[in-house]
Amino acid sequence: MLSNPIREWYHTKVDIPYGNLGSLIDWCKRNCNSDWHFTESTDIVEQFNQGAWQFYFKEEKDYINFVVWQK
Repeated sequence: MLSNPIREWYHTKVDIPYGNLGSLIDWCKRNCNSDWHFTESTDIVEQFNQGAWQFYFKEEKDYINFVVWQK
């Protein structure tokens, strides 16, 4: 079975109010030094929470900076 490299990256779930996704994407474009990616959360429990997103970061430093910035 082939591994999915994105799933092996550092990741965090973010609950984003409607209309605020753009500011997170802009932050990542400005501040991440390596590859990053985001997808809508696929958790069945969160299926009705339309503001749940998963952000993936290839580098630990980008991941940590993102998580700290979010708090």
